[in-house]
Amino acid sequence: MCGFRFEFVPVQMKVDLLRPDIQRPAGAAIGNGKFLGLCAQNVAIEPDRSGDVGNRQHQMIDCGNVWCHRQLPLSGQRHILRFMNDDATQGEHRQTDVLDPARAAAFEIALGQAPTIRQGSALPPFFHQLYFWAPQPPDQLGRDGHPKVGGLIPDMGLPRRMWAGGRLEFHAPLLAGVDAVKTSVLESAARKDGRTGPLAFVTLRHDIHQNGQLCLSEWHDLVYREDPSPDAPRPVPPMAARDETDRHDVAFSSTLLFRYSALTFNGHRIHYDLDYARDVEGYAGLVVHGPLLAQHLMLLAQSHLGTLRRFAFRATAPLMHFETASLCWKDGDLWVRGPDGRQCMSATAD
Repeated sequence: MCGFRFEFVPVQMKVDLLRPDIQRPAGAAIGNGKFLGLCAQNVAIEPDRSGDVGNRQHQMIDCGNVWCHRQLPLSGQRHILRFMNDDATQGEHRQTDVLDPARAAAFEIALGQAPTIRQGSALPPFFHQLYFWAPQPPDQLGRDGHPKVGGLIPDMGLPRRMWAGGRLEFHAPLLAGVDAVKTSVLESAARKDGRTGPLAFVTLRHDIHQNGQLCLSEWHDLVYREDPSPDAPRPVPPMAARDETDRHDVAFSSTLLFRYSALTFNGHRIHYDLDYARDVEGYAGLVVHGPLLAQHLMLLAQSHLGTLRRFAFRATAPLMHFETASLCWKDGDLWVRGPDGRQCMSATAD
């Protein structure tokens, strides 16, 4: 039997009913129902309500405080209705995704590893970045190819977006091929004046559950800033330590950057559009993704510690696609050193 499954979260919601088969009931409303029009906005939905609607030609769908009358499809497929936050800054954003093992195996290959991930395999740390895509139509993208601010992230008038760092707590392994639920909230947002101009700092928290269990908590730090000025002083990055006890040198080709952008559905042009990265954002080349550097450091930490409990990282300078980086380890401290000795990222793990 085909039908609809409803999943609600206890926040203010927006229900988009813009479908050609919406029908207004003839005459008066049926029961307590009310015709909402083709697009019902700011609809309050009671939490913890769920239900299945069977395969009948017409149904009244009870959505908490909402009634709508529509024609249901007669196909044999099962449909999932997802309701997105109307104003996510006042609540939380929830996504459900199946952690497809094929995508994780493709990432292993992109990293130069033999594919090992199958259905039910424990995912390596940070591989959840490959999932929970949030695609936006072209008119909802900024000039940099990244989604415009809004929803969870407030617009503070600064166009350049950078992933500054983050921290993670690993509670249980995430399993490939199994549904997972990611809940995101805004923890903080502040605008400040820096030496090179105004900056905005945003921290998001993400919790990922699988089979009803909290598996991962992540804090994601973003920085927004103005476009570079030719006269503005360039920040001087710190120099990296050279007392590591383990080191691996890694090169980042434009092909790897493109593949990582595709696997994570990251449209930011600094990672694949050389002209934009150089002429608009002022970089010397394509920028290696901060999360990709963090991914390498997490895999290095895992090789020393086994199962990770916590990991924190901070980006300190961009790395270009034509540069070879040194991944360094010493007693739970990790860092990425550029070819000129600058520190591009620092991290701690246990």
